[in-house]
Amino acid sequence: MGKTKNKPVLVIAGPGAGKTYDMVDRIMDAIPHLQPHRILAAITYTNAATSNIKERLAKRICIPPNVFIGTNHSFCYRFIFKPFGHLAGMLPKELVFMDIDYGTKPKEMDAGSWKIAINLRKKRNLENGRYGYEQILTMSGKILEENELVRTVVCNRLQYLFIDEFQDANSSQSKIIEYISKEDKTVIYAVGDPEQYIFRFTDTIKSYENIAINKFKKIAKVETNTKNHRSCDEIVRFIKQFHCDVDQRSERGSDVCGGVYFIPETDLDSIIKSYRSITSILKKNGKPVEKFYLSYVNKTFEDVAEKWELIPVSNDATKGLGLIDEAIKIISAIVGKNSKQICEKYKLDRIALRKKGLLLVIAIRKGKIKTAEDICTFIENNLELEANKEYSINNVEDKLRKLNGKEFVDDNISEYHMHSSIHKAKGLEADAVLVVAEDKGQLTRWLITEKETRYSEKTDMCRLGYVAFSRAKTMLCIACLKNIDKKIDSELTRLGVTKS
Repeated sequence: MGKTKNKPVLVIAGPGAGKTYDMVDRIMDAIPHLQPHRILAAITYTNAATSNIKERLAKRICIPPNVFIGTNHSFCYRFIFKPFGHLAGMLPKELVFMDIDYGTKPKEMDAGSWKIAINLRKKRNLENGRYGYEQILTMSGKILEENELVRTVVCNRLQYLFIDEFQDANSSQSKIIEYISKEDKTVIYAVGDPEQYIFRFTDTIKSYENIAINKFKKIAKVETNTKNHRSCDEIVRFIKQFHCDVDQRSERGSDVCGGVYFIPETDLDSIIKSYRSITSILKKNGKPVEKFYLSYVNKTFEDVAEKWELIPVSNDATKGLGLIDEAIKIISAIVGKNSKQICEKYKLDRIALRKKGLLLVIAIRKGKIKTAEDICTFIENNLELEANKEYSINNVEDKLRKLNGKEFVDDNISEYHMHSSIHKAKGLEADAVLVVAEDKGQLTRWLITEKETRYSEKTDMCRLGYVAFSRAKTMLCIACLKNIDKKIDSELTRLGVTKS
């Protein structure tokens, strides 16, 4: 295959910019030029984003068989690890992917000994065919690094590569994309927002300037998307003070209810009460108003969730086959038996049960299932399993919310109150958002606007604030569980925040 003679394209786009719509448009532009024997791959970081792209593309065309849309893990497994892993002696006959938790370092063990112990456990797991999802990426990168022929074959097959949420690429993903780019046989389009990079704790990259998206700027043609379709002008004018690359403008314009507020109370119950009072003016044409409650850790709102009827939500970046596992949990909850008991009663093997889980996922994604009762009917009529009539509806709905990353829509409810950690809320949005800092130090770092200070931050705390603030469509409330000082008060005033 010849060289592309095209530089990779990197689009820097802030929150609410319509990145998925833009990517689908560009995929549509590329498909007429896609050669029958080559592949167009669009990779994302969550199953929900994968479904979103597929659904939007399917509304416009019949998706060709040589167009792949999936998570970065599924892409690496299908096009690198599975076909070429045996060449590197990395693909045992019995292979199982799973979430492997190696726990935390015991206090009595030093860091060096702990690292040796973890590496030994990883080696034993690999020898026995037990792979963690992240190891698919690590091994795929190693395969490309060590085998020039494999790199050539992969890139000869890959004509187009579209990458969503590129700021979330870790060191392994970055290495794979770098090898593909160097072969210069694949047209690469990537989109992301460096200011929404908040997963440093999961990776070995320690310097903000060395994260994948910033390094990619040096070899790519950089474009900027300045639109914000999510937030009103009052919110956009506030959040863009924290962005170093994009001067966003609101496509929604000003909103009579729009604004950014600081709640002075430090007691969580009082904060929530004030938040609900401030946002009580929000109305939507017959649809429930969605309100988020965000904090650095889940525990902040978990302790009061039952009292205030807060629903836990998550962007649910479940990898690989995780969605099917969640579907099987739903089936187990309604049938009233665990997976092993279901298989024994209905004479199913593991694969047959997973197929039933997949059918449930498909039905949910197609919008055929919207209530717990719908699930029960589907399981009995379509999966031919007997439902336990005494199952807990609330429990089932909690599991379904986790699968979808959002709540059920109930026309009889006027408001939805949802809580999450900031990390798990990334990619989600709500009409009103309450962001609660644990102390003055945390709030101070969330309010950093100076470019060099944000870039030199050793943690992602300043960007966590930006991600949290930018979830809001119309109203944003900020609070702190400790009394603030005059310096923070002055900074809030400078940023245009209204004191409630």
